Amino acid sequence: MSMYTKIKRYIDRSVPSIKYLGVCHFAIGLSARFFTYLGMNKIAKALEKKHSRNITDYVVEKHGGYIVKTQSGNVENEQTKVIWTLWWQGLQSAPESVKLTIGSIRRNVIGYDVIVIDSENYNSYIGLPEYIVRKFESGIISIQNFSDILRSGLITQNGGIWMDANIFVSYNFSPSFGNNSFWTIKNPTKFLWTGFCIGGLKNNPLTKSMFMIFCGYWKENNQLIDYFLIDRIIQACYEESEIIRNMIDSVPVNNTDVMWFLDNLNTKFSLDLFNKVTSSTTVFKLTHKIDVFDKRYTSLSKLLSGYKPQMKR
Repeated sequence: MSMYTKIKRYIDRSVPSIKYLGVCHFAIGLSARFFTYLGMNKIAKALEKKHSRNITDYVVEKHGGYIVKTQSGNVENEQTKVIWTLWWQGLQSAPESVKLTIGSIRRNVIGYDVIVIDSENYNSYIGLPEYIVRKFESGIISIQNFSDILRSGLITQNGGIWMDANIFVSYNFSPSFGNNSFWTIKNPTKFLWTGFCIGGLKNNPLTKSMFMIFCGYWKENNQLIDYFLIDRIIQACYEESEIIRNMIDSVPVNNTDVMWFLDNLNTKFSLDLFNKVTSSTTVFKLTHKIDVFDKRYTSLSKLLSGYKPQMKR
């Protein structure tokens, strides 16, 4: 992605934040991208940290009252064996890459039913405030923002695990909450959670807090303050609630190289490197924005080789 494209994408996504946090906040994020382009990564990271901090503080100030801080008695004890994912137009009309990734989830996540949420069935599984549905249907809430609301609401109201439609599961995988009411992919040196792969028991404190904050935010606003609002909300919950913090901290380290293939789409296949990456990780984030089938003779093509009937030649 070119620098021009990155800057334009940031501007398109972040101009609404000026209304809430001012021009200075917007300029901090823009500067972070310029310093990244110049290779001055330490300055860029410091600016990006400040940019994120502003948004997290905003969430706490405006919506911190929704964060669950005391253990309620209605958290379910039994784990719901459901994987939730989304393809709004319906799986039958999805591109082959989506059918491949969702197919890998169905094939390799052991002991779970997979439910693909779409425009026809979503309201069979979740109750949403009328204003959320109205704003989504009018285009105020985008499908990306709507999916964030859906994942937190579906887990809160039903339990289970959310996996984005671009998640590829390469081998038998059976996530377990153990004694915890929450689960996510975790690499302590890089991230403590992933919004694209997250799950919990019904009414668990984190997703309940997330769902209430999303609903509260969109009740008051018609613009998105930050493209990564879901992560800022989780960060706010992590900092403000000891219960949620302990719950996240208790998740075992798992799937530490979940982003590897996304970050190395063009890496030439090496058996030693491939085995190293896949030895500890079975869940990988891919992308539907490029044709993954065109990545021949790469590590990615090897990852997808078990799905040869669906691959182009």
